[in-house]
Amino acid sequence: MSEIQKKHRYLHQILRVQDYVFAHLDKDFCLEELSEIAHLSPYHFHRIFKGVVGEPIGAYIRRIRLDRSALGLIYTQRGIVGIALDAGFESHEAFTRAFKKQFGITPSLYRKDRMCLSPLYEPEGSEGKLEMEVVIEQIGEVHLAYVKHVGPYHASQVAWDTLLGDAAVAKTLGPETQAIGIAYDNPDVTDDDKIRYDACFSVPRDFVATVPVGTRTLAGGRYATVIHRGRYEDLEGVYRYLFSDWMASYRGDRGVGCSPCVEFYLNDPRETAPEDLLTKICVPLQ
Repeated sequence: MSEIQKKHRYLHQILRVQDYVFAHLDKDFCLEELSEIAHLSPYHFHRIFKGVVGEPIGAYIRRIRLDRSALGLIYTQRGIVGIALDAGFESHEAFTRAFKKQFGITPSLYRKDRMCLSPLYEPEGSEGKLEMEVVIEQIGEVHLAYVKHVGPYHASQVAWDTLLGDAAVAKTLGPETQAIGIAYDNPDVTDDDKIRYDACFSVPRDFVATVPVGTRTLAGGRYATVIHRGRYEDLEGVYRYLFSDWMASYRGDRGVGCSPCVEFYLNDPRETAPEDLLTKICVPLQ
């Protein structure tokens, strides 16, 4: 096995662990469980995880939990003590110390300062503020070929180019193929170099991938969905609207879910003017 093949194999092994952690963020993790998911010995898992991700597994889990706590401070009215307990901290003081170490500010000041990041959606060229039509949908399971991108969302084109350049993926593309992005992190909270995104195409269930392409299944579920017309660069404003203004007025009995947000790209950016791009944004609900 070449060094490049070995690197990609390790990457996919660690990605399985990252996906598992993200989907089960409220549970207590043990090293043996996570190393088994990666198909690595506990000794090698520690070294390989840090080599791939750039931080130890414990620090990674703590950072992801604190990122989620920061979102709770911005987009909900929950008390800080409750948010701290959800993040696995036994006291307000311990949570405040860890939060300040990561974000450079206390949770209460962070909440006060970041509330200004949640304006109503204002599409370019519009006069005043516009509320968007949000539809609650049940989205079905989709089998995907994907390439992982870590870094700013606007730099994810390299992942799409890799996916499009894969010969096996290219053979599956057709009129029924769905182009999907899976967005794990909020750029208002997560540092640009740690943002995670999957560039995906729907593929048959028997599709066999070769590195650097992987396969995964979008489990589906209940989502708040909205269709945005315009540039991909403007999607951040739509997310702010959904997580703040719309979620604050939502009368459903359940809040935002723990799975990542999903984007369905309804037309081809290679053939469509930026102002005519259609993106279906899906925010998971519990």
